[in-house]
Amino acid sequence: MLARGAVAESLTPAPIASTPISHATMFSGAWPGQHGITSVSLPGAGIADDPRSGFTVPTAVDRLWTIAQRAGLHVV
Repeated sequence: MLARGAVAESLTPAPIASTPISHATMFSGAWPGQHGITSVSLPGAGIADDPRSGFTVPTAVDRLWTIAQRAGLHVV
């Protein structure tokens, strides 16, 4: 990646070691207070509801690949 121009000198991880929260933080580039995923429970999910993937849960901000697509970049 460095040879192609992608490098990060210092990154700050999400302060909470919880998969839904940290994934939403990585995928959006926003902190939990901004993207709205603040617990393991999925927003609006009831105990009897069909399980949903955290990847499909709407967040309060766009994910990075959505922003890239909107900017005309090819996203796989």
